[in-house]
Amino acid sequence: MTIKIGITGHSGLIGKHFIKKYKQYKYFKFKGDIKNKNHINAWIKEKNFNYLLHLAAKVPTQYVNSNYKESYNVNVNGTKNLLRSSIESKKIKWFFFASTSHVYGSCKGKLSENSRLRPFSKYGYTKLVAEKFLISKKKKINFKICISRIFSITHPKQHISYAVPSILRKIRKSNKIINLENLNHTRDFCHVDDICRGINILLKKESNGIYNLGSSIPVNLKYIALYFAKKKSIIFKDNKKETRIVANNNKIRRLGFNTKYGIKKILKDF
Repeated sequence: MTIKIGITGHSGLIGKHFIKKYKQYKYFKFKGDIKNKNHINAWIKEKNFNYLLHLAAKVPTQYVNSNYKESYNVNVNGTKNLLRSSIESKKIKWFFFASTSHVYGSCKGKLSENSRLRPFSKYGYTKLVAEKFLISKKKKINFKICISRIFSITHPKQHISYAVPSILRKIRKSNKIINLENLNHTRDFCHVDDICRGINILLKKESNGIYNLGSSIPVNLKYIALYFAKKKSIIFKDNKKETRIVANNNKIRRLGFNTKYGIKKILKDF
């Protein structure tokens, strides 16, 4: 039997890749205003699906910082609308919410699903508020809710404000000597194909609860700069305290997840 999936954020990076990669599913794309509960009610009522992938969100962090009220309405209130409509429909059996590693703070080791939550961005705060709302309703519903905290997703077609394309752009625009600031940070980069594969594993197993979705491999931003610089010289200026956000992905690995893209393969595609 074909799995039927309702999907928000179908035109985003993850949504587009997931639909393209997993053609065996039947998709029902949400094209309304997620802030409008009537739009959501009509969509769920008219379309015949019982799996829901909630990928829609306002990103990146720079946009959220500049448009916080709108971003909060989409990321938080939109999620609340979607869950309430799902409960009322009595059709949904599995609800997936794409969260973020931004709900965590910096950590010297690796971050597990039980690590302290202290969002380091307004974007992370909106996702954490949405998470808490979903968790608060879990005991009152008869379907599974899966929350995936996605770490630093990468792809060559990403918005220029994301880490890898931003560093590459600065290097390409510079001459032989490049001045780069505040790259003394370590992140967990994961290719969008690996992210989609992780989501598909969670979907097929109808997983319940919270799962980190990342490579679990620490990569310093200076390494990325040096990879792209080649024969150019770089002068690093570190004005901010170093931060480290790397996943402990043991929980999802136990379900069969592993990454196929290492950092060199990721960077080679840019």
